[in-house]
Amino acid sequence: MLKSVFSSLYSCLDKIAHQIKYNFSSSSPDINSIDIYFDWFTTDEFKKIILDNENYQFLALHSLALDFKTNSQYYNLNKLRNRITHSFVNIFEEGLEPENLEYYETTINNLVKDIHSLFIIVKSALLYSTIAIRLINKEKDTGQLIATLQHEIY
Repeated sequence: MLKSVFSSLYSCLDKIAHQIKYNFSSSSPDINSIDIYFDWFTTDEFKKIILDNENYQFLALHSLALDFKTNSQYYNLNKLRNRITHSFVNIFEEGLEPENLEYYETTINNLVKDIHSLFIIVKSALLYSTIAIRLINKEKDTGQLIATLQHEIY
């Protein structure tokens, strides 16, 4: 169940990238395209969108995606997601794990900590994308930010 929660959370990041590309890409948008992933935020196409819109929230999404893609603070979460989704991760009960965990092994406590981190990251990415869409589409009715904690400051 923990593996499923982790994968579902990470999938939210892919959906955010898909939504941004659908709304802001100059290429013909295809809502049915299945090849847009969170690391799309590191592409040249997205960098051009950042420069064209001069949007700090897009820049934050770019930086966040770089942290997953390069050997940075969230790289282990990307690696864990790829193992869960495409291969296998062995999860040990605390105290029963071997002395040195291999790259395909973790403990329940470590996985829970990673899930908590991923919740915060997804929340941040949602806020960045929501604010960016509202700032860029001022003339359109994009709805209210009722669900965000920062609703009252807008």
